[in-house]
Amino acid sequence: MGCSEVQADVYELISGWTKEDHDYLRAEVPRTALQTPFRDGTLQDLAKQARGLPCNPAGGCCLL
Repeated sequence: MGCSEVQADVYELISGWTKEDHDYLRAEVPRTALQTPFRDGTLQDLAKQARGLPCNPAGGCCLL
């Protein structure tokens, strides 16, 4: 899987986020970190999904 596919997967994870979602995360994450409730789980659940996405086969990570 190349960078464009990984980036598309990441976009799929966040594409439905609203401005209110962003504002909520900016306000809550400094206080509750990965335990921040978000949608149907926590921010930690989302981080685990993102962590499962592969990096570039050439060795560099597509998300940086």
